[in-house]
Amino acid sequence: MLQENLTSRQKVKILIIEDNDFDFELVERKLQSINFSFEARRAIVEEEFNQHLLQFRPDLILSDFSLPTFSGLEALSIAKKHNPLTPFIFVTGTLGEELAVETMIQGANDYVLKDSLHKLEPAITRVLNEVKEKQKREEAENKLKIKVEELKSLVYRISHDIRGPICSVKGILNLIQHSESNSIKDITEYVNIISQVNRKMEGIVLNLSSFQFIYNDDIKLDDIDLDLFFEKLGSAISEIENYKEVGLKLTYKGQQYFRSEFNLLFSVFFNLIHNAIVFMDKNKSERKVICSAEVSETGLSLQVEDNGIGIEKYIQDKVFGMFFRGSNLSKGAGLGLYITKTILDRLNGTITLISNEKEGTRINIFIPTISSSQPRNWINN
Repeated sequence: MLQENLTSRQKVKILIIEDNDFDFELVERKLQSINFSFEARRAIVEEEFNQHLLQFRPDLILSDFSLPTFSGLEALSIAKKHNPLTPFIFVTGTLGEELAVETMIQGANDYVLKDSLHKLEPAITRVLNEVKEKQKREEAENKLKIKVEELKSLVYRISHDIRGPICSVKGILNLIQHSESNSIKDITEYVNIISQVNRKMEGIVLNLSSFQFIYNDDIKLDDIDLDLFFEKLGSAISEIENYKEVGLKLTYKGQQYFRSEFNLLFSVFFNLIHNAIVFMDKNKSERKVICSAEVSETGLSLQVEDNGIGIEKYIQDKVFGMFFRGSNLSKGAGLGLYITKTILDRLNGTITLISNEKEGTRINIFIPTISSSQPRNWINN
C-alpha cells in the first residue's frame, strides 16, 4: 500500500494541473481514497503553476496533457528546470503511443489515463520511491566526492610535510659524511635535530593511522582498561616537543572500563593534549594543561583545559577544519582537531570549545556508552 511505502513522509504535497473542474474533482477523490496524508493545490494557467512551484514546492506534480493556455509538455519542461527531481505524472484523457514515448523522453516519470485511475496509486508509489532512492544516491555520491577531495588534499599535505623532515635528515647526513671532524657538541646537536624530526614523523604516522581507523568499516570494540589507557597516553605525551615546559595534570574518575575503539579514543585524547602543549603561552611563568575524564553509565566525559595563548574569536568556528592552523606556532599538518571532530562524529560524540585570547582554552567532549550488545557496525559511518 502507498501508506506503507511512505511512512517516513508526514504529508505529500501534490500540485494538480487541470483546467476541467469535473476532472480535478475526480483526481482529488481518487487521491482521498488512498490511505495517505497529502495536501493538494490546483493550477490552471502557467502563471499560477509557476507561483505554486516557488511557494508550495510540491513533492509530486499531476498534470493534464491538453491545457487551454499552455501544454502539458511545457509544464513538464518548466517543472524540470525548477527541480529535476520532482516527479511528474501525466493524468490525461487520451495519449497516443508516440506522445507517450515523447513525454518519457522529455522527463515525465509516468502517465495514467483518466479512465484507468486505479493505476494512479501504484504509479505514485513507484515514482516517489524512485525519487527518494535517487536523492539518497546523490547524497551518497556528493559525500563521496567530498571525501575524495579531502583525501587528495590529505595526500598532498602529508607528502609535503614528509618531504621537509626527510630533507633535514639528508642534510645532516651530508654534513656528517663530508665533515673532516665532528666534535661531540656537533654530534649532540645532530642527534637533537634528528630526534625532533623523528617526533614530527611520528606525529604524521599517528595522523595517518587515525585516518585508517576512521575510515575502516570493521572497527574492533573493546572494554578499554582506563588504567592501562592513561599509562600509554602518558608515555606518548612525554615524547611531545616542549612537554616538560608545561605542568600537565592527567586524571580520571568513575568506572575503570569504557567500551570503545582503543585507537580512536587514544587519538582524541592525544590530539587535544598535544594541541594544548603546542599552543602554550611562553610568556607565562606557570603553564598548565589539565586533562580530566569521568566515566559513567551513560558515557565518557573529557575536559582539556589550558592557560595557553587562546584562540581568537573570529577563527573559532574554523578550528575543526582540515589543515587549519591556529598560528605559526603549529608545525604540524593542521589535522589534529579535524581528526578529533571526525572521530567524535563517528562515535556519536559531541565537542564544544570555549576560548579567550591570551587566557586559554577549554574543550569538553562526551562519548556515549556503546552497549556490549550492539554490533560493531553500530558505529557511525
